[in-house]
Amino acid sequence: MRNNMIIVQGDKYQMISEGKIHRLQVCEIRPRDQGEYRLVAKDKDARAKLELAAIPKIKTTDQNLVTDARKPFMMTVPYDAYPRADAEWFHEGTSLPVQNIDTSADKTEYRMKSPRKEDRGRYRILIRNKHGEGEAFINLDVKNLRVVDTADGEVSLAWEEPESDGGSKILSYIVERRDIKRKTWTLSTDRADAPEYCVSGLQRDSKYLFRVCAKNHVPDAPQNVAVGVVNRYGATLSWEPPLKDGGSEITNYVIELRDRTSVKWEAAMVCAATDRSAALNDVVENKEYIFRVRAENKAGIGRPAPPPSP
Repeated sequence: MRNNMIIVQGDKYQMISEGKIHRLQVCEIRPRDQGEYRLVAKDKDARAKLELAAIPKIKTTDQNLVTDARKPFMMTVPYDAYPRADAEWFHEGTSLPVQNIDTSADKTEYRMKSPRKEDRGRYRILIRNKHGEGEAFINLDVKNLRVVDTADGEVSLAWEEPESDGGSKILSYIVERRDIKRKTWTLSTDRADAPEYCVSGLQRDSKYLFRVCAKNHVPDAPQNVAVGVVNRYGATLSWEPPLKDGGSEITNYVIELRDRTSVKWEAAMVCAATDRSAALNDVVENKEYIFRVRAENKAGIGRPAPPPSP
């Protein structure tokens, strides 16, 4: 009997007797099979309690998800466990509010009403019951570029301003487009002065990708670049900081060189922001070189100073 109900032998229950040993085999076990099992044989009465135990097992591999900013979004992790498990969600190590979490017997979900760029990153999901725990990971990317309107041959785009301007005021935005059948990007504008732009000149029945980046000030060219000692092993250069750093501290100086017979410049050395001179020794004897120096900040590398006189 199970829970005082008589069990009938069949595909579900197999009753096996081997001498004085009697066994009951329960096939394709389900949660409803839990309970007290009782065997009555003449004057003998034996009882056993069946309770299912299953450590949470995640039913998916790590997920890489993408969503649009400000668009409702839900992340889901399916699992198997018994009894039902509880779930905790973490974003970059910080516990997330329980009111946004829904956990049922076979999955846990996290709701985002209006995801923003700061919601990007790695999520850890911890699923636990009394028998153990399992964990899953989700990498989420939030795209803040969205289509707000379309017309014949035109698409209106909007985006959020960057969280950081990199230490330099944003001059404008660069908007590019690419037909999905092509590999090259086409400039739509480099002078969008607000976080929105209408892209025109699109072909009907074509599909496009769009991307946007911000333009910042880069440093001016370093001043008073001069060549010092020159010998068969190389040369020394000196310089002074640029008049304007672009609104952000100088992070590096980049020294470039080229063979006088070539038009191709190559990076020869990267110096610290505090350096005002450098010795270049990785040169070929009896070759004539031209040197130049560029300053770099968070916005990028600035234009070079004019090459010093030999």
